[in-house]
Amino acid sequence: MRLRQLEKIPFWGACCLLALAFLVGAVPLAALSVEGDLGSDHAGGLWAWNRDRSELVLVPKDGPRRVVKVGAARAVDAHAEWGVATAPLDAGGYQVKVVSWDGAVERRVSLPLEICNLAWLGPGKVVVALSTDPSLLGVLDLETGEIGERIGKAEPAPTRPGAYFGRATLLAVDLQRERIHTLDGFSGAYRLFAFSGAELGSSAVANPERPRLEEWLAGWDAEARQRGRVEFATMWSFPLALDGEGKAWTVQACEPATGRVVLARFEAGSEPALHELSLDCCTRNMTILSGNLVMAPGPRTEEGLRCNLERRLPR
Repeated sequence: MRLRQLEKIPFWGACCLLALAFLVGAVPLAALSVEGDLGSDHAGGLWAWNRDRSELVLVPKDGPRRVVKVGAARAVDAHAEWGVATAPLDAGGYQVKVVSWDGAVERRVSLPLEICNLAWLGPGKVVVALSTDPSLLGVLDLETGEIGERIGKAEPAPTRPGAYFGRATLLAVDLQRERIHTLDGFSGAYRLFAFSGAELGSSAVANPERPRLEEWLAGWDAEARQRGRVEFATMWSFPLALDGEGKAWTVQACEPATGRVVLARFEAGSEPALHELSLDCCTRNMTILSGNLVMAPGPRTEEGLRCNLERRLPR
């Protein structure tokens, strides 16, 4: 049988624009403008990854803005000291590359297993989200190039011909509390792990787009079975970010035209707490910085519609 992977990038994509003025700690970031998928590093900085330009911008809590070319990638994570870890697109998920802030490639590590995401776990270590392995996560030592400890059980990838939703594991690492938060970008399944590998709890949030996506997959599945192929579609319907208390948040629903937003705060072992907000507009491209929900308008935002891009998180 022939295997093929179809990867769908997050629909908020690479054409997002963020222009805001707010305080990060005691440092004002006035008239900040960045483009791309948003994230925050462990030192309290804001970063944005522009897929079209293969470029990552970091605005640290202290110090000047940094811009670095990272190459086309399926996933990235940035840290002010450790650099940018990427999963290069041309390696098909079988490599991790580390780029320093001066643009030098510090390390390339070939992997025996395919990954769909990654995040810094510490100096010289990243946690990788495995695409087909019976384990959900692995800890990659960049010095040895080996995936050591495996974390979390997962369903093995199907082998019978057909089309399936592949794993879309979002990662958020809490270094202070030694926790790894994961969220399936399609199903909304949330799982919390300790650095030791112990699973501490789980929860889930519904994906409003699931019926439409499953209907789309059904047509593709019939074609794949007829051709005798195993094919995967990776869907990213959610973001994932941590607040200062180590709680994980996502955007469960978003209506850009009306500004209706439903945020979900996960509690391991119980139903997520849902918070409905009314903003000027909304997008699923978000992160959390110093207790602020930070959003950037994406392609689904109506042209000319102004956005409330920064707001305190609800309690």
